[in-house]
Amino acid sequence: MTDLELFFLVLAVFYLLQCLVWVPPDAVCFRPGWRGKWRVAPAGLQFAEGGSRGLFTAPFPPLNGLAACEGSLFSISPAGVVAPAAPPRPAVGSPKPAPRQARFAEPGKFSAATNEIHLGKLLFVRTASAPSARHWAELLETLRPMSPERREAELQREFARQLSTDEVTARLNSWRENSFNLRLACNSLFAVLFVLLPFHVWRQIIAHTWPLLGAYYLAHILLIAWLFRRLHRSLYPKESEARWVNTLLIATYPLGAVRALDVVQRDLFNGYHPAAVAAVLCDAATARQVASRTLREVRFPLPESSELEAGFRRETQEWFRAHMGQAFEKFLRKEKAPPEELLQPPARLSESCRAYCPRCCGQFVVVEGTCSDCAGIALVRFPAD
Repeated sequence: MTDLELFFLVLAVFYLLQCLVWVPPDAVCFRPGWRGKWRVAPAGLQFAEGGSRGLFTAPFPPLNGLAACEGSLFSISPAGVVAPAAPPRPAVGSPKPAPRQARFAEPGKFSAATNEIHLGKLLFVRTASAPSARHWAELLETLRPMSPERREAELQREFARQLSTDEVTARLNSWRENSFNLRLACNSLFAVLFVLLPFHVWRQIIAHTWPLLGAYYLAHILLIAWLFRRLHRSLYPKESEARWVNTLLIATYPLGAVRALDVVQRDLFNGYHPAAVAAVLCDAATARQVASRTLREVRFPLPESSELEAGFRRETQEWFRAHMGQAFEKFLRKEKAPPEELLQPPARLSESCRAYCPRCCGQFVVVEGTCSDCAGIALVRFPAD
C-alpha cells in the first residue's frame, strides 16, 4: 500500500467516524427517506446501560442526517420538579451529589450550561442539546415566582406546545426552505474530497491542478462555514456560543464541513413530542406506532425503584403523568387515533404465546407473571385465553 492509498484509507475511516451521531438513550430519532417521508431510525449502538446511543447517518450523498427527539427529562408539576430515579453523575468539581428534586417554593436558581441544567452550582439533569437545556432552564425560572394556579396554566400551555403539529410543520418548512444551499455545498465538498481529488491523484495530474483544487477547497470551506452560521442563527438564535464553536470547527476541519448539516439537523425537533413529530414527518403507520408506544408508557409507567422522599416524588410524577396524559389523549383525538385502538394486543408471534406485556408488547408463554424488561408490569392474557 502506497502512502497516498494509506492517506485516503485513513481519510475514509475518519469520515465514517464523523458520520456517527450520539443521542440520548431514550431519544426517538428520525431520518429523511424517499418522497419526503421520514422514518424512525433503528436503535443503534449502545456500549453501556443508560449511556448514549450511536447512530450512523448516510455516508453518501445526499448526506441526510437525523433529527433526535428527547424523551421526558423529568416530572414537573405546579409544586416542583423531580429528576429521574437514577441521578446523573455530579458535575466536575462538584462537592455534592446532584439533587434529585426541587420545589419551586425553595431557594435556588436554574441555569443552563451547554447541555446541562444546574440548580444553583449543582448539576440537576443533562439534556440532549444546549437549546433543550436553555429552554427548560428558562421555563423553570419563569415558573418559580408564579402562583400554583398560574404554574398549572403555564404547564398546560407547554404540554400543548410540545404536541403542536402546527409548530412542527412550521419548523420543517423553515428547514426545507433554508437548508438547500448548505446541503448543496456539503455534497459538493464531498465530491471534491472523495471523487475529484482521488481522480486527479490516480491520473497523476495533481502536480498541475493542486493550486486550482486548493483554492476551490478553501473557498468551499469558507462558504460552508458562512452558510452554516446563517442557517444555525435562523433556527437557534440564542445559541451564539455553540454557533461560533461549530463554525470554527467547520472552517478548520474538512470532514466536519462535509457533515455540517448534521449539526443543525440533529436538534431540529428537540423540545417537541416524538408523536407530534412523527405525525408530521412519517407515514400514518409509523406515526401510529410511535403514538402507541407513547400511550403505553403513559398508561403503564415503570414503578419507582426507590422509596426515598416518596411523598413529593409520587405526587409530582402522578400529576405530570395525569396532565401530560390528558394533553396526549387530546392530541390523539385531534389526529383521529383513538386510544382504544392504539392499546390493542399485538399480533401473536406463535400459538405458544399466551400473554403479553401491555407496556413493551413483549410476548410470553406463561399466563401470569411480570415482564422481565418492564419490572413490575403485570402480564395480560391474549383475548383467546
